[in-house]
Amino acid sequence: MSPALGARQYGGGINPPFWRFCVKSPETRAHGVFYGDLAGGDTMKNHEDLISDKLAGILHGLRCGLWAGVRSNPLGYLDSGRPDVLVEVGAYQHVVVENEIARNPDRDARARLEQCRAEDKRQVVSVIALKTPERFRNISADRVGEALAGAEDLECAVWSDEGRWPGSGFVPLSVRGLAELVDHVSKPLSAIDDAAKTLTQAIESASGIFEDENNPAITDALHQKADYQTWRMAGSIVANALMFQDSLAGFTSDKSKHRAIKSVLQISRNGIYHLEDVVGEWEHILKINYWPIFEIARDIIKPLDPQEAANILGILARAALKIRGMGASGASDFTGLVFQRLIADRKFLATFYTLPASAELLAGLAIDKEGNFPMKQRANGEAGPDFSIADFACGTGGLLVAAAHRIGNIYAEKHAVDRDELHKMMMEKIILGADVFPSALHLSASILSSMRPKVTYGGTRLHRMQYGGTSLHKVALGSLDILDPQAVMGTDIKHHGGRSPEESMQTQPVGPQEFFNLVIMNPPFTRNTGQEAQKVGIPNPAFAGFGNSEEEQRKMSQVLPKLIRRKESYTGHLSAHHGNAGIASAFLDIADLKLKEDGVLAFVLPLTFTSGSAWEKSRTLIRRRYADIRIVTIAAPKPRLQSFSADTGMAECLLIAKRADGNQNREKRILSINLTRRPATSLEGAAFAGQIRQAIKRGDGIRRIEDGPVGATGVLLGAEVIAGIIDIPVPETGSWGLVGVLDAEIAQVAYAMETHGKFWLRGSEGFIEVDIPLAPAGEFSERGPHTLDISGKNQDGTPRGPYDIFPLTIGKKPSRPCLSNHHHEKEVCMQVQPDTEAVLKSSKGEHALAVLKEKDKKTWATAARVHWNVDFTFNSQSTNVVMTPEKTIGGRAWPSVIFQNAAYEKVFTVWHNTTPGLLLRWWNSTRQQAGRGSIPVSAIPTVPSLDVRQLSKAQLKTADKIYDEMKGRSMLSFHRLHKDQVRHELDLRVLVDMLGLPHGICADNGPLQLLREKLAAEPSINGGKSD
Repeated sequence: MSPALGARQYGGGINPPFWRFCVKSPETRAHGVFYGDLAGGDTMKNHEDLISDKLAGILHGLRCGLWAGVRSNPLGYLDSGRPDVLVEVGAYQHVVVENEIARNPDRDARARLEQCRAEDKRQVVSVIALKTPERFRNISADRVGEALAGAEDLECAVWSDEGRWPGSGFVPLSVRGLAELVDHVSKPLSAIDDAAKTLTQAIESASGIFEDENNPAITDALHQKADYQTWRMAGSIVANALMFQDSLAGFTSDKSKHRAIKSVLQISRNGIYHLEDVVGEWEHILKINYWPIFEIARDIIKPLDPQEAANILGILARAALKIRGMGASGASDFTGLVFQRLIADRKFLATFYTLPASAELLAGLAIDKEGNFPMKQRANGEAGPDFSIADFACGTGGLLVAAAHRIGNIYAEKHAVDRDELHKMMMEKIILGADVFPSALHLSASILSSMRPKVTYGGTRLHRMQYGGTSLHKVALGSLDILDPQAVMGTDIKHHGGRSPEESMQTQPVGPQEFFNLVIMNPPFTRNTGQEAQKVGIPNPAFAGFGNSEEEQRKMSQVLPKLIRRKESYTGHLSAHHGNAGIASAFLDIADLKLKEDGVLAFVLPLTFTSGSAWEKSRTLIRRRYADIRIVTIAAPKPRLQSFSADTGMAECLLIAKRADGNQNREKRILSINLTRRPATSLEGAAFAGQIRQAIKRGDGIRRIEDGPVGATGVLLGAEVIAGIIDIPVPETGSWGLVGVLDAEIAQVAYAMETHGKFWLRGSEGFIEVDIPLAPAGEFSERGPHTLDISGKNQDGTPRGPYDIFPLTIGKKPSRPCLSNHHHEKEVCMQVQPDTEAVLKSSKGEHALAVLKEKDKKTWATAARVHWNVDFTFNSQSTNVVMTPEKTIGGRAWPSVIFQNAAYEKVFTVWHNTTPGLLLRWWNSTRQQAGRGSIPVSAIPTVPSLDVRQLSKAQLKTADKIYDEMKGRSMLSFHRLHKDQVRHELDLRVLVDMLGLPHGICADNGPLQLLREKLAAEPSINGGKSD
């Protein structure tokens, strides 16, 4: 195009960005004639073409050097018509933007996508439908760019082969948000999944050849034993190196005197990949850079038989070439999808892969663009980002990549840092990752490098931590060794550098005085205590990875408490670690040790962190030392849908908090963010985070749990409610209960009852408030023994409890009746029968027998008629508390509740089976699995209960009558309480007849029925069951 017609071209470097500034007049548009710069006019009416040109220029500036090009109204791209804006992110990743002023752009965007498909423009991954506000029609031409750059109320939707996103409505954003959106929608999601399947199949085939070879050089390179996982990881690393080589094709460093790197296709001879050719090319690449990627791949393939190596390389190279055609190999989602299919040792290391969408969500909430992102002078005299990120269990680096993308964009926009130089600093200085898997670190280096594949770098800070026995007859605990405040991380470990074998082994230690702005992690969850060791048949599951011997496991479990004590002594604060919580709680200690003041902690944790008694120390640490606490959970009906990781099958939460030692005296509060579903893609993860941040920043405030039954502050994505946010106080002890809750109103009702004894209900004419006297159950009762104190064994095999438990014998009267197990069909009534018998254990010698008799005496003294449902399956069980006709030992499922005053037994039982009793049971339960709530025997005394001490004799007598008349009547399961006529009658008799509350509360379709229906609809109660 002639400069006389106003064409402008910008850019330079390897992939020069290209921006055409060409505005079409209405008169000449049909003839393809263009006229020049309109920036000088301040009276002309603006139309979409001018906005498109300005938009292209702003996007070019925001992603200069990152995208291949940005063009407005490009001629010749399509046979008919021209996209408003074309963004060429990469060769296979084009995004079109179709803009309308104050009109719905969906029609044009959908038509453009259909046109691209009709003309076989498969590189167009997505079309963004952009709506600019009406005011842009009246802004002078010379102010359009400024107005666009400052606009926060642009609206968009995305059209792709997967359909429209979001399903309805539009997402508000700024131009910077639009640039981030382009980054995300340029990833071909269906191609990524297809490519992952292709590569997985190829790796499975190659792993069989590796297994047949059984070469010890491979196991040495991976530091793993010879098993199926090792061969699969070997195949993954070789395949990954081939794909990364292809992304470098034609490249050589400016400072290098070496020839350009060949593509994968160029190193084949008649379709055959000879070992010497591949190794030779990889060694050529190593002369330029990329040691973390190609060194280990070379070491794996080089010792193989040449013919077998050619077979492996042929399988993997053909898969790599096929994947290149799909346009998926450069996406971080891709390597992660493959990795989660390949790691099998999770049963011991619990290294669950963080879903890309979850990584974007966590990084997006942890890194606020409006925060402080300073620069500092570096040794070479140049200014660089004064920011540091660490993940001490980095896996494939998904969390590091999400954080690095976000930090990189912030620094590039705020400080105009050159993106190539920024990437080099990221790799060498800013990012630290550690893991025990060599293969994981290889993949981390690959994913991080792929952000700017043709930018070389020196040493990285990716460390393989020693784990298990060492050559010095000691044991190493991986990243947990950092808990020693004087430890220098970087010694006796493998470091992954960039340019040379010396640099590859070079260390950049993390000393005692190095601290980070962000520690972001999804730590291992494994624990040694409880029943986990028995389940897997391993003495110390937390330390059983990599085939550590029992002796090594024992030594490792002895070292950890010593490290914890050193950390406590150094910081002056109690540790977060508890054995029953697992080693994830120890990783919280690592983060706490290595964070700067005002640094941010961002973790994926089991949902039990929010309420489990074993996690009390962790919650105490966060409450005392942190501010701006956010807890993110998912209100979904199934555990797998409540998880932020792949394959855990357990509910999880995101914890984000800012280190703030100076705010000890300020009231601590939590923003509880309850998602209605898990984000499905990286795009949604980032969008969820953006919409949540905007909701928090709005000036109208966040609803509080103390506000009464008014619900949470809603968060919209398009026309869909994606989350509710509610502000809650941090309790001094106990549960942070409002997690995984879809309807915050019922939580607000439960909180008011528990805290103030106020029963708030919504009526047809407004709110109803009545007083109900409540107190912790432990103030007027005692809990029975733990099941281990009844029939358990000590670790040395000696009896801890005096009994063996046997089924009842028909016709025999048991001496020590027990209620041990759940029988759903028999537990529909408030009165149940014992189901087992406790028999004194066998013993040798008089002393042993005397000990058992003494334990029998103490245990039988705890026998009671009232029993508590420890693990209440809300969607199949009916009763929260039951009574037996005679005193019975409480077992694992039904521990005893002991009353000195027998007059309290029946009223306690009927209360805890009413709707408000069930509400408080749900509120105080640990809800690790949807449809189920656990309150362990140790926590029974803390549960709020009707304060039976404040009832009159007449009320107690009424309660006895209610129990006697209703004890044998069957009730429906908790999640069907809205349809349960027996439960409705129980509510009426307890609340109205006994407590004297207004009759209207229990009216048909009245306030209590609304509460029942809300409870029945709650995913954590119904677990996905509709009836």
